[in-house]
Amino acid sequence: MMQYKPCVYVDRLLVKQDFSTVYDETFHTGINVLSGCNGGGKTSVIQLLVYGLGYEVHNWKDEAGECDTVYVGLKING
Repeated sequence: MMQYKPCVYVDRLLVKQDFSTVYDETFHTGINVLSGCNGGGKTSVIQLLVYGLGYEVHNWKDEAGECDTVYVGLKING
């Protein structure tokens, strides 16, 4: 796909706690759907993603707040 406008895509989210990987997911160009049952960690994943992009999260979910390292892989202009 040819892109003529500047764009940034989230390619991957990697989260670690005490040197262990607790979440590692790759994303695709276009729409990605995050689904799961109640209490399955959807909000935690979103909090970690926006934190990795520079947003300050004030009310962490317990599971997300225990993680110590967040890597967000980006593609610039595809």
